[in-house]
Amino acid sequence: MNARNHFRLTIIVLFLAMASSTQATVDSGSNSSSEQLYERGIRLLEQKKYDAAVASLTQSLKFGNRSDVLVARGEAYYHLNRYYEALNDVSKSLRLNPKNHYSYMLRAAIHDAMKRPYDAINDLTQAIHLKPQNATSFRMRGAGYLSVGENDKALKDLNRAILLGEQSSAVYQNRALVYEALGRYEEAVHDLTASLQMDPLHQNVLLHRA
Repeated sequence: MNARNHFRLTIIVLFLAMASSTQATVDSGSNSSSEQLYERGIRLLEQKKYDAAVASLTQSLKFGNRSDVLVARGEAYYHLNRYYEALNDVSKSLRLNPKNHYSYMLRAAIHDAMKRPYDAINDLTQAIHLKPQNATSFRMRGAGYLSVGENDKALKDLNRAILLGEQSSAVYQNRALVYEALGRYEEAVHDLTASLQMDPLHQNVLLHRA
C-alpha cells in the first residue's frame, strides 16, 4: 500500500473552483457560443463522460484560449490518463491565470501520475501559498512527501490537513503510514481504525491492518 493511491484528485466542479480567468477577446456571438460549449463540457465532466467533454471543450477553445476551458479540458485528459496533454493544457491555463490554486493542485496530480513527485510537491507548495487554508492541498502534499520518504514533513502536512477539517479515509491512512515508518505503531493502528470507520470496505486498509 502506498500514498500514491490517495493522491489523485476527486472531481471538483470546475466553474465553482475557478478564480477570474483570462479570456480571449471575441465578439459577443462567439463568446456566447464558447460559453455554451464550455458549460456543456463541464456537465459532461461531472458525468464522467471524459471523451465527450474533451470534444466539447476543444470546440470552445476554437473561439479563443481561456484558462477555465483549458484547465477543464486538462482535467478531462487527466481522467483519461492522457497525462502529457493534460499537463500541456493546465500549464497553458496557468500562464493565462497564474493565481488559480486549483490549477496547481491539478497539475500536481498530473505530475504524480507521471511519477514526478518533486514537481508535484512544488506545485502543491504554490497552491498552499495562494490558498493557505485549503486542507486538500496539505493532504496531497503530505502524500507527496510520504512517497519520497520525507516523513517528518509528511506528518506536519497531514496534521495540518486534519486541523483544517480534512476528514477523509485517505488522510488517516497516509498518516498511519507515516506513523508506521516512524515506529509509532499504536498511533498507526489508531489512524488505520479511523480510516476504516470512514471507509469500511477499503481493502488496502484492511490488508495493511491485518
